[in-house]
Amino acid sequence: MRATLRWPVTGALYLWGGFWAILLVILVLIAAILIPFGRYEGVIRYGCRAFLWLLGFRVTVTGMERVAPETPCIFMANHVNIFDVFVLGGYIPGLKRGVEAAEHFDWPLWGAMVKRLGNIPIRRTQLEEAKKSLETAAHAVEKGVSIVILPEGHRTRDGALRPFKKGPFYLATAARVPIVPVGLSGMWEVKQYKNPHWRPGSITVRFGEPLPAGTVQDTPVDALGQLVRQEILQLIDYDETPRRTAAAGSDSSS
Repeated sequence: MRATLRWPVTGALYLWGGFWAILLVILVLIAAILIPFGRYEGVIRYGCRAFLWLLGFRVTVTGMERVAPETPCIFMANHVNIFDVFVLGGYIPGLKRGVEAAEHFDWPLWGAMVKRLGNIPIRRTQLEEAKKSLETAAHAVEKGVSIVILPEGHRTRDGALRPFKKGPFYLATAARVPIVPVGLSGMWEVKQYKNPHWRPGSITVRFGEPLPAGTVQDTPVDALGQLVRQEILQLIDYDETPRRTAAAGSDSSS
């Protein structure tokens, strides 16, 4: 896209996306206040799907038949950009809550919504508080709530899968439930790290074969992390070699 047109198009996309994002957050927050816990999952699921559709994303899902919505699990996916939240919220089945950075809970509107939903804050730089957050997540699983966690801890910087943190795998062994690997493809082409420009595109969500609870418990934490990492690598359309697209190269100053 010509440079003279790119910024106006980006600005229009941000205005359009921002409007629908705020509307979705308000809708989910109202539903969470008025409807008993867990009964408003449809508002979250279909609201996220509608948001993605309105922004021009077309999502393809494979492997959904591998997941039993009524069985609590820990879903682990690669982390590319802010749109991951809406994709996972829209297409992971069943009752689920996310583990996310504690600073998100201070954001206007978004913070009020995630608090009301029961998402779990984690301070990655404070070990003891991080452990307490993981214990809270384990207790939620005991009550039948699936947990969504992004084990890289941060967005990818270059399109490649980053090393995994150990915390999510301590959580998995404590929770005694299966781990479901999830691969998100097409996200890097939509929005790249520190690049202000983004564009609508096609996204693929692939659910892998769940790792049974017994395997999760019997596997040492380091080995479990490597195992899940390899599973996710099989589900996404890039490998461990950093990949910078032509678009990324042309925006090296961003």
